[in-house]
Amino acid sequence: MAESIHKDTNAPDGLEPTAPEDQMFPLEEIMKAQNTLRGVAHMVPERFPLPFIIGMLSDEIEALRQRGRNDDDIAALISGNSLIKVEAETIRKYYAEPGTRTPRF
Repeated sequence: MAESIHKDTNAPDGLEPTAPEDQMFPLEEIMKAQNTLRGVAHMVPERFPLPFIIGMLSDEIEALRQRGRNDDDIAALISGNSLIKVEAETIRKYYAEPGTRTPRF
């Protein structure tokens, strides 16, 4: 197995890495790790139903709405930048209100 050449960006220079429960990583890094593990395990990529995806993106949808974007704009952003094709009505139907979302760390 290849040894990582990347410096631990969670630890200040000259100090040991932070405790596991204090380490935070962007989603992209988690996806890299998951893709590697699933590939080595010969597992197919995970797939999620569109309503679940809209629920997962609800924080971002809310932020864009607060910045003046409407659901047509948001649907175009999602559809134009991913393989996920969505319409504004689907966003309105499956958007998770703040009190119903899974808390993020």
